[in-house]
Amino acid sequence: GGFGDEDDRKWTDFVQRTAIVRIEKGCGRMQNRLLIFEDGTRACCRYRQNTDQIQGEMFSYYLGRLLQLPNVVPSTLLMINSSDWQWLSVSNQLKTSQWAEDHPVVLTKFV
Repeated sequence: GGFGDEDDRKWTDFVQRTAIVRIEKGCGRMQNRLLIFEDGTRACCRYRQNTDQIQGEMFSYYLGRLLQLPNVVPSTLLMINSSDWQWLSVSNQLKTSQWAEDHPVVLTKFV
């Protein structure tokens, strides 16, 4: 079991080419959200205020991968852009989430 390099590649590719159709509250902190993609796949979307926090999140993920920890769930970055095709159907929900435009978020596959 667990996750490997191929799972990481598939997740990053999926996130880059799939539209988000719903945003729900959840995934820990107040500004985090659960994203639902057009095929029903879910992702925990972690919004961090500054670059250091985002880097820390991704560095922790990559360290887990380097250490070959099998239970590290695939994660990737995505930029928030409410006018982009990927975010278009949830643009109103983005406004109420108080997320900044052109801000990176960490998307972890929800398992």
